[in-house]
Amino acid sequence: MLQIQPSEAVMVGDWAERDVVGAAQVGMKTIFARYGNTFGTEVSNADYDIGRYLAVIDIVREHNTKSVPWGKFKESA
Repeated sequence: MLQIQPSEAVMVGDWAERDVVGAAQVGMKTIFARYGNTFGTEVSNADYDIGRYLAVIDIVREHNTKSVPWGKFKESA
């Protein structure tokens, strides 16, 4: 296996009740994808809400290169 802790992983999903809640319960950071079918979700309670899938790369890059605390990233337009 990958031998990483849940706190070192990120879950990206478009179904808040399944993807975000489950990942958060095991200690993963969460990214809610607001593209495609979001099943009517208005408030995801994820660590991040993104409108484009490439924002995941931006989030990971920002954290890996500058040691930005999780939850402080702002998606660029």
